Amino acid sequence: MYKISNGLTLPEVGIGTFKLTEKIGESAAEDLIFNLLLKNQNQLTLIDTASLYENEDLVGRAVSRALKKNIPRENILLETKIPHAISSYKSAMEEFYKSLEKLQVDYVDILLIHWPVARFHEADYKFSNREVWRAMERLYKEGKVKAIGVCNFLPRHLENIFEVAEIPPMINQLEVHFWYQETATVKF
Repeated sequence: MYKISNGLTLPEVGIGTFKLTEKIGESAAEDLIFNLLLKNQNQLTLIDTASLYENEDLVGRAVSRALKKNIPRENILLETKIPHAISSYKSAMEEFYKSLEKLQVDYVDILLIHWPVARFHEADYKFSNREVWRAMERLYKEGKVKAIGVCNFLPRHLENIFEVAEIPPMINQLEVHFWYQETATVKF
């Protein structure tokens, strides 16, 4: 188990849902998530999804089924992401509430900006990220999110957020493995 800066506890391993339906289909993916939640009902289980994965609705159905089996909501950590193409405060808020509806919950545990720079927006990504971050801070303050952070941000992307953040990112979800070692970013 890990504790992040605001005290939220995270398990060492989470359930990733990227391309899950391509491999096993939507119904089987929902059943898989439900059965994993059922099997792990007495421990913390992290489920990582995103609007861009186009599977928040099936994750929501699986979580709803688990809650009906009296699995405590506190044992289910839901993580979703604001797509990198979202560029304004208003659109970030709208996107979050769409995700909340699909996930069939009152709050998410972790909300991240999915990627630091949207394609063809290299010139204005700094402003966009700051606007989305402002929305995420509000959601955190309102209790709609338990932790906020980013995905795949390099130090220069993080510094842009640090310049304006009232609440600094609590998580930077990175791809790290034997063949891809984000050493400089991890050190930062």
